[in-house]
Amino acid sequence: MAETVVSPLIDKLISILTQEAELLSGIDGEVADIKDELESIQSFLKDADARAAAEEDMSEGVKTWVKQLREVALRIDVFIDEYLLQMNVRRTDPRKDALYLEDGDVVGIESSRDELIGWLVEGSSYRSVVSLVGMGGLGKTTLAKKVYDHQLVKGHFDCYAWISASESFNVEDLLRNMIKQFRKARMDPLVAGIDAMDEDSLINELREYLRQKRAFQFDFEGHCPLALEKLSHYIVEKCEGLPLAIVAIGGLLSTKDKTIFEWQNLYDSLGFELGRNPHLAGVNKILSLSYEDLPYHLKSCFLYLGMYPEDYSINCVRLIRQWVAEGFVKEIKNKMLEEVGRGYLIELIHRSLVQVSEVNFDGEVRRCRLHDLFREIVLQKMEDLSFCHVLSREESSFEGTNSPLINRWNAPLDHIPEDVGSLFHLRVEFSLAVEKGVKIQKGIECLKYLQKLYHVELNHGGVDLIKELGKLRQLRKLGVKNLTKETMRALCASIGMMNHLESLDVSSISEDEIIDLQSISSPPQCLQRLQLKCCLEKLPEWIPQLQHLVRINIYWSKLSDDPLKAFQNLPNLLELSISRQAYIGEQLHFQKGGFPKLKILYLKHLNGLYSLMIDKGASPLLEKFVIGPCPQLKEVPSGIQHLRNLKDLRFQNMPKEFDESLDPEQGSCFWIVEHVPVIYRGKKIGTGYYGIEWIRIHRSKQINQNCL
Repeated sequence: MAETVVSPLIDKLISILTQEAELLSGIDGEVADIKDELESIQSFLKDADARAAAEEDMSEGVKTWVKQLREVALRIDVFIDEYLLQMNVRRTDPRKDALYLEDGDVVGIESSRDELIGWLVEGSSYRSVVSLVGMGGLGKTTLAKKVYDHQLVKGHFDCYAWISASESFNVEDLLRNMIKQFRKARMDPLVAGIDAMDEDSLINELREYLRQKRAFQFDFEGHCPLALEKLSHYIVEKCEGLPLAIVAIGGLLSTKDKTIFEWQNLYDSLGFELGRNPHLAGVNKILSLSYEDLPYHLKSCFLYLGMYPEDYSINCVRLIRQWVAEGFVKEIKNKMLEEVGRGYLIELIHRSLVQVSEVNFDGEVRRCRLHDLFREIVLQKMEDLSFCHVLSREESSFEGTNSPLINRWNAPLDHIPEDVGSLFHLRVEFSLAVEKGVKIQKGIECLKYLQKLYHVELNHGGVDLIKELGKLRQLRKLGVKNLTKETMRALCASIGMMNHLESLDVSSISEDEIIDLQSISSPPQCLQRLQLKCCLEKLPEWIPQLQHLVRINIYWSKLSDDPLKAFQNLPNLLELSISRQAYIGEQLHFQKGGFPKLKILYLKHLNGLYSLMIDKGASPLLEKFVIGPCPQLKEVPSGIQHLRNLKDLRFQNMPKEFDESLDPEQGSCFWIVEHVPVIYRGKKIGTGYYGIEWIRIHRSKQINQNCL
């Protein structure tokens, strides 16, 4: 709107003209004429905006004039700022030059600055004065300003103000300036009539404002009563580490009776209080500003988080897919929509609007959540904008609201409908549970934009249908089941045409079906995750060429040659799992310099493994290591003592003599693992993955923990 841009500029011009008129004589009439002209322009703009809001027609000439006026206004605003800066330099104390110096222009004060910051932040909690003394021109003002502007200092104090006092300073102006700076920094509303207050009124106003910074500043000797201590912790937890919220709510509590009833009421209605209580207005404003400052494409994504319950840990993959389905994510050339959506999420995290609650092994955000206080803001915005409606437990329908309601059901699917090929713009994925598969139909090749397809049953439809998969050039994730010798070559040819593939999961029809994947002539160079559940005569030679691999899982492969040689030089490998007779040899050797980034390692169900060696300098970043069952491995692997970054070590269903050697008191091998913070021995007590009893071993203590 034109008026919102130009109006502040006109106000600024009128103020400057009035001030200049006081310095010059005989120009009162000219100033009045200019003021009248500017106010006429302002009235015209208000009328233009009112007509635009009423959707009345505006002539093209008026539209053009308004556009040009906006551009001129922006240029004038820049000129005014430059003028004011020059005039201030001429009229003010030359020491103020120091206030505008950039960090790069100041050298040699770092040690003094850091020492002063230490005194302020880590020193006495009582009121104190720090004086900077020295001859003129020594840099005292510069040093003080750099300390004052430092984030550690501003983050440590609830209130702060920069006050310049000359030899003939005015006490009222000083107090007034201090109050204004305190309130501006915390975005509190200005005090009505402050410019007319006398010295006593200003002192009382300042004392009252500072008194509200702590709930018990003048009660109970500054300490929280024992009866309110537990509840006070709950209130602080509600703030989730947001200093602004803690201070503001502390000020609000200082106005309440110090009773459990009053404080419980505040805790229960904190969201409501956030919107109406003047003590929390600053919090509300700043949190709202964080939303208003978002680019348009992120606002809908952020509001969508309000649909999740309070304190809910949100699955990021599911959230991003919902954004895509709602149309919030905009296409970018050569990028899949989920990639763009993840970029949106990362930006919200960097803006501190979304909190990370869990990360994957590769550091990628897995789950996130919305800060409780932000959620109150989001819910209010959702209601104001009719973005959607969140049903409370008392509500049973959406009667009386036009807000959208989206219900998603996970329906079982064992085949793709025959006419799905007509949906040639389909970009989402078909995904099914791990234990099930999907039967594809002829025409699947028409889904040229399909990005994820798993798990396809390859024993239905024949070779021709598998060849059609090669036309899906945009696939990022592919999972196939029931692969046979007869369908193997057709699948390899199709995979060779999937240049964008990032995840590949291949399972044969049985554990004994020998599969040769070597015939993939052009393996996808973007591949990051590879899972093979099939019997292999040897590992494909193209695996060591995949420089972007971060996870490898192999099962049933029955390899006789040490597979570590093929994997050890992969520069980005973070997780490796060799399980279920994937290796039938007797020895595995982790060589020096191998697996430079590996963090997670599983060696499970390797019945022939007799020896495991780990050289010093191998897998230097390994954090989690799970071994077993390995019935032939009778000794704790030599070399675990070199894994100094190891945090979690687990041995599952190992031989009796192996377990005995781990006894913290008498075990001969406990010294090998004693540096690891968390060590477990696991015993099978039931069926299924979770039927394991884990016993924690740590020196002389053993703690039973059922992993159920």
